[in-house]
Amino acid sequence: MSTPQKDILQQHCYYRFGPWNEDIDTALKQMNGKEIIQESQGDTVLIKLGAEATNVEDLQLPLSLRLILDNIRREWAGAGQEKFKALLEYVYSTAPMLEVIDTHKPEEKVKLNLLAEREKLISELGL
Repeated sequence: MSTPQKDILQQHCYYRFGPWNEDIDTALKQMNGKEIIQESQGDTVLIKLGAEATNVEDLQLPLSLRLILDNIRREWAGAGQEKFKALLEYVYSTAPMLEVIDTHKPEEKVKLNLLAEREKLISELGL
């Protein structure tokens, strides 16, 4: 039987050298050039307000998502490449990534078992 938690966890893919959700990719493509603009800076893609959005409220994001994005912005404001590198190293050390990294090419879309990290942490804590 499917549960909302499992459905969400199964949507994530090993995609373009890191975890990604195809629904996010689709939404960004639909908004690009209108509500948002995507700019590349090295290995990083920055998302900025586009011509059809003068402020964040114009995007009509749910409050929960706005709070998450605000926390991310505060945490990463002025972050240099070293901080991004440390984050990538952490991501690649998680159980879901370790399960697929040796058996698939980085550009392949492979469903990640996101429950594997939870199970690993529970095991490490002895619960």
